[in-house]
Amino acid sequence: MSYPKACCSTPTIVSYYKPTGSTLNISSIPVYSVGPAIVPDVESVEKQLRAKGVIAATCAGFFWGAKVAVQLTSTVPFFVGACMIHPSAIDPKYAEAAGAPIYYISSKDEPKMRESMSILQKKSMGDCCHLIAFGDMNHGFSAARGDFNDEQSTKRANKAIQITIDIL
Repeated sequence: MSYPKACCSTPTIVSYYKPTGSTLNISSIPVYSVGPAIVPDVESVEKQLRAKGVIAATCAGFFWGAKVAVQLTSTVPFFVGACMIHPSAIDPKYAEAAGAPIYYISSKDEPKMRESMSILQKKSMGDCCHLIAFGDMNHGFSAARGDFNDEQSTKRANKAIQITIDIL
């Protein structure tokens, strides 16, 4: 497993955001929340969606959440696709286990994306897997490490989010 150097050395978001929420502990992990605290429960989410007539869903994850999104496609058949957005903890074994098409949206700091893509493209759904590289952006550009006071960075982050919305 590899971690982009930028994951641990890039300063967090540059913004004038003033916190409005609170920090609480979920399983001893401090979690910042601006609304009701929700503990992830995939089975419950799937059950609620199915009750509303949804037969399949896709998911997206930033950083560590990208790993979770891909893992869901290999363990929960309800999830028929995932998008990894400047992921951390990249390991080709997640691509090997993927059970649905995966989109990678990477920055210049994610080194092993091509290896994972090569693995995915050998699968039956390989034609539906894509790597979209933002080679001019740092790790975290569309989330916690984005500089949303910079017009170009904001445009690139918005483009990455729009791509995610369009594909999912």
